[in-house]
Amino acid sequence: LKVLNKTCLILNKKRFMYTNTTFTLNDTPINETNEYKYLGILLQSNLTFKRHFQLITAKASATASLITKLISPRLAPSFNLIRRLVVTNLRSMITYGIIFTKPTKAQYASLNTILLRPLRALLSLPASATPARRRAWLSDPTRRCRSR
Repeated sequence: LKVLNKTCLILNKKRFMYTNTTFTLNDTPINETNEYKYLGILLQSNLTFKRHFQLITAKASATASLITKLISPRLAPSFNLIRRLVVTNLRSMITYGIIFTKPTKAQYASLNTILLRPLRALLSLPASATPARRRAWLSDPTRRCRSR
């Protein structure tokens, strides 16, 4: 039996880790790692998932930017098209595996900001608009949605 580059991840929520233990398989040492990607979820040895959210945020931000680039002032795509792209690509990317990771409120807020970026661009809303400012902006009859 030949063992090829095997690694193991030891999960531990305690502050202090165990003493160094060496694992072997058929007298071949198994390397220890601090993080491991399994089915798209990045597991860390301390079970914090911070690195997972950094990766998801980076991927989602890049996808939101690509969707936003489709919106031009002269000929904007329809609202339904942008919404469909956001739901099928961006939302599915963000929500995959989120049930296992227990995000913080700040992480939820950052993911929501990324999720809404293409829709705000389509509606010509400023990126920093609060809910009250968005309602005022949308209720102003002089402003028109660029979507058709």
